Amino acid sequence: VYVAKTGNDSNAGTDPAAPKLTLQSASDAVDGTSAPRIITILDSGTYNEALHVNVGGGYGVDITIQADTGQTPIIDGNGVTGNGGIRNGPLNDGSSSPSTTTIIGIRFKRWGSAANYGVFRADYGTGDDKIYKATDCVFEDNGLIIRNPGGTSTNPTEFNRCKVINPDGPVIDPNYAGDTIVLQLEPTQSITASSRI
Repeated sequence: VYVAKTGNDSNAGTDPAAPKLTLQSASDAVDGTSAPRIITILDSGTYNEALHVNVGGGYGVDITIQADTGQTPIIDGNGVTGNGGIRNGPLNDGSSSPSTTTIIGIRFKRWGSAANYGVFRADYGTGDDKIYKATDCVFEDNGLIIRNPGGTSTNPTEFNRCKVINPDGPVIDPNYAGDTIVLQLEPTQSITASSRI
């Protein structure tokens, strides 16, 4: 499904010439469908919204949210309240169905206050249930980047070739003992997991 600031949520979004307007509408369109579930953002626009994936069923199906080639879209949390910038799974659903949310080439700004739980939130998973894999992303002016991450030593939550700019608070709230996170940031950066304050 395709998304662009010139789109319309009444579109099916399956044709890049007629994309969806909002990320949530795109997520709703692929929710509960069989793999692959891919959302491609076609422009470098700013999306001032939270995104809730895997809410309508099929919790064990992975989803990818990616920028189109040459684009750097921004998902901006300024003024947005809720339960995370990108949240995987119904809130406190107790589901143990593993699923991975892959994010590629997106810039996240101004998430992380106590009101919105950070950039990524996994509900409701422990161990390897809800996993995030971010590649070539930028996190700017965020407090908390990830809350309740799932992952094991063989299938961890991962941040690959990502950059953190001006973090405003702890980066990770591990929450569950045994969750595993791999951080591979730019060579000049060194960030360790920290409990939320």
